[in-house]
Amino acid sequence: MAKMKLIYTSANRLNELPIKDGQIIWVPNDNTLCLDMHNYRFTYKTIRTFPTEEARLNDTLSQEGFYYVEDTNIIWRKTSGGTWRQITSSGEPIVYGETEEVFPSVGSSNTLYYTDHGIYNWKSQSNKYNLIANANTWENLE
Repeated sequence: MAKMKLIYTSANRLNELPIKDGQIIWVPNDNTLCLDMHNYRFTYKTIRTFPTEEARLNDTLSQEGFYYVEDTNIIWRKTSGGTWRQITSSGEPIVYGETEEVFPSVGSSNTLYYTDHGIYNWKSQSNKYNLIANANTWENLE
């Protein structure tokens, strides 16, 4: 089995991302989850969201499928037997904005911020957002 790699992108950039076994691709502005496996991209359009981990744990009515927990940025899969399986690790929070101008005036150093044009982090030393990945090019880093 391929090593799993989580990628965040926007709907209009998804087709530019080459299929590579082991990629889990989260497209939050389209509520889509993709899984690259056996040289094919499986796309799941029904992603349900919970605002908190507590809400997910207390939910007894959810069906089999994929779920995104907003406060932890973790994607889960609920099996037909009712077992929860964590798909992504708890990582840095992700914030999406149409442009950099809609980001908070003061960012957080442990948060990634992205637009359709790039990925940014907050540099507290300079008190500004720093472009760390330009979305106009794709480069796989191992």
